[in-house]
Amino acid sequence: GLLKLIESRILSHHSVISSRRFIRKRQLRERQSARFLTNTGRHMPCTIQYHADSHFVETMYSGALSPEEVYEGAAESIAVAYSRQCTRFLGDCVKLTNDYGMLEVKNLVAFLEATGVDRSVKEALLLPEAIDSAKYIALYATVCKEHGYRVRGFVTRDAALEWLLED
Repeated sequence: GLLKLIESRILSHHSVISSRRFIRKRQLRERQSARFLTNTGRHMPCTIQYHADSHFVETMYSGALSPEEVYEGAAESIAVAYSRQCTRFLGDCVKLTNDYGMLEVKNLVAFLEATGVDRSVKEALLLPEAIDSAKYIALYATVCKEHGYRVRGFVTRDAALEWLLED
């Protein structure tokens, strides 16, 4: 009895310390990402903007991005949203020209799960002009829904914002 109580308190204390370390590391990454967003000398796979008036993070992807660049953009968007306590995302994929398969889509969703993205997050995606890329984004939205995320694809920005900002 007493030994179990002591052991649980030690584990609890250890998890608080681990949580504090995690939070400190996350805060450091956020400060670095803020510098990264303003650093025009480095290639960024996407453009990220926080809309304070409507409280959402917009990420604009363009061109042919490697899966790693997509992960990097997603991670940066998550860091910006986390720093602003925001749970709404607009993914502007209109100029994206990728054609990924099911494996890449599942890996991206697994990446989101591994980063601890909460299921209450809401993401509206503007579908790419390129048909193959639009199929990829639609597949991504479907897999996200299957994993409990609220993600939808849209053809127009107005429709995406209307859904994103409701409730």
